[in-house]
Amino acid sequence: MSAQSDNAKVRLGDVEMHEFYLNYTEVGKPIIRIALGSLIDCTQRKTFTPKGPNNEELETCNLTGDIGFMDVVLRQENVPQPGITAYSLKNFWVTDALTVLSLAIEPEYQIMKRGYGSVLMQKAEEIAREDGRDYVVIDNIVNPLLAQMAGRRGYLLSRSEHRAVKDLNSSFSWLPDHLRMRVMATRV
Repeated sequence: MSAQSDNAKVRLGDVEMHEFYLNYTEVGKPIIRIALGSLIDCTQRKTFTPKGPNNEELETCNLTGDIGFMDVVLRQENVPQPGITAYSLKNFWVTDALTVLSLAIEPEYQIMKRGYGSVLMQKAEEIAREDGRDYVVIDNIVNPLLAQMAGRRGYLLSRSEHRAVKDLNSSFSWLPDHLRMRVMATRV
């Protein structure tokens, strides 16, 4: 999302995607929300309800998507050094990245297996590339389904830190997901 636009709306088939800045920040950086489906009040969600940086209810930006949402921020992150295929904070460096703070899909849409989570992750990677970032970090992974999806999309998982990192310039990015997973598994 360009810094010039406050709200963007696109359609993915029959699904709307809304993109807007939240009215709070993470480490002084603005947070971008990507909402799938019709915009609804956060209190109507059946799954994870977005909260503010101090876990408070959001009064200033209480909109989310009825299918799901993702919050991202552009900030500095610890990422594996180039060429490292096992994610460990022992072999890291600090660089600019896009960080996924939260991602949630409503239960009735998870069952449908329509790839809404992948659509959101693809959007995160697109935003990172548009901003010149080489890395996407998924922060605080507590859902095993999100960890599985991240692995299929070529992210290096760190179970101990509950994080995943993807180098968007990885030499394996051209491989289909199922082959990249095999290559990464054999290199770890």
